[in-house]
Amino acid sequence: MTESVPPPPRVLRDRYRLDVKLGEGGMGVVYRGVDLALERDVAVKLTRAAPGADPSAAARFLREVKSAARIRHEHVVEVFDVGEAEGGDLFYVMELLDGEPLSRRLTRERRLAPASAVHVAAQVCEALTAAHEGGIVHRDLKPANVMLLRRGRDDAFVKLIDFGISKSAEALTMPTRTGDLVGTVGYMAPEQIKGERVDARTDVYALGAMLYRALTGSPVFEDRGLPAAVHDHLQTAPMKLRERAPEAGIPPALDAAVLRCLAKRPADRFASAASVAEALRASLASTTPDAADASAPLEILIASGDVPPDAPLTTESDPGPAPQFELAEIPLAPTSMAPLGPRLCALCGTENQRYARACVACGDELDSPEQVEFRARAGLALASSVIPLVPSSPGALSAPTRAGTSLQALTGSAKARLALHGAVALLFLNAWAFGFGALSTLLFLASLILWINVFVGPLRRRPR
Repeated sequence: MTESVPPPPRVLRDRYRLDVKLGEGGMGVVYRGVDLALERDVAVKLTRAAPGADPSAAARFLREVKSAARIRHEHVVEVFDVGEAEGGDLFYVMELLDGEPLSRRLTRERRLAPASAVHVAAQVCEALTAAHEGGIVHRDLKPANVMLLRRGRDDAFVKLIDFGISKSAEALTMPTRTGDLVGTVGYMAPEQIKGERVDARTDVYALGAMLYRALTGSPVFEDRGLPAAVHDHLQTAPMKLRERAPEAGIPPALDAAVLRCLAKRPADRFASAASVAEALRASLASTTPDAADASAPLEILIASGDVPPDAPLTTESDPGPAPQFELAEIPLAPTSMAPLGPRLCALCGTENQRYARACVACGDELDSPEQVEFRARAGLALASSVIPLVPSSPGALSAPTRAGTSLQALTGSAKARLALHGAVALLFLNAWAFGFGALSTLLFLASLILWINVFVGPLRRRPR
């Protein structure tokens, strides 16, 4: 068990007074303090080396904190000082942030709207770009290390913390052995898990995992323990975001961009954080219909060039004529039932959301009379197409005539299925009539198997 950090001295190096503990993690304790020389509030992270830790970890820790301190960017926390206190404790002093980590906001709100998630991620990309240009890889990007501050009307201004020091701090606070994992497994790239060389694309993978969590409200892979998590990040393809959270309204191009960040091979990911930011912003500008496939190549969905983001999708396949169920009497609107852009109220001119039916300002009906009538009768028409005896309108044909007409309108496959249902029912009756003897039992088992195949589908072994 790792030895806990003892109560700190009141003042570090006769300059930094530690007042209130703000938080504690595996790599140290963060205090709210005061820089007595400059008379300003600061945050001080104090780390104590554990017994048996790597002897060179302290020097590496100080070196990497100094490297991170050279990053000057509005979205990277500013580091003021670093040093060694009495007793061998290491510390670094940084600006005091008045906000909350992204992890806390996700706990409270579960997930973010696509526009909000892209807003946060784009700022993280700017911070990563500044660090990568300086040769520094974060290695522990996760929601807990993304601080959200309020700047003017923006309540999600990003400050990225703990930059580039996760590996050295972990070696300092915990004795390391060959094969130990350094980082947070839920956000670790495959090459980081395997102990291979990391680069900017390792942070891109972690950013994709963080975006997946922010957009869907769920981690990339279900938490089934450390061995399963390692296996999933190395071998398992993540589920599409739109399938994991269909109610979240995630654009197809944004789905594709996140999945590309989560590619197993670094070469298949975005080459830089700047490319990720560009793709994320383009995904929100895209007006591609929801029918687009998020698994399509990213260049087709969001690249600027031969195929613009808002290019309409076309298909070569022709599904053929649909079965007719006497729906000709229902008037259909000549244009699309859902407009592509915001809806303008004809009465007062107010701009409403795309799928609004009534104006938010005056309450006037936004749908055309044809659309209103179609919506009112669509449910009854659907029921009449499935159940032959349900009339599609009050003035429809009589029940026997309706049944005969509907049966004639069924497709060949539907008629064969209906006949098969009848055959299975007859097998059940015969099995019952034989009194469940030997022949009856065989008939009953045969009919039961046939019945399951008809109504449930063929019994197949589930793939592992």
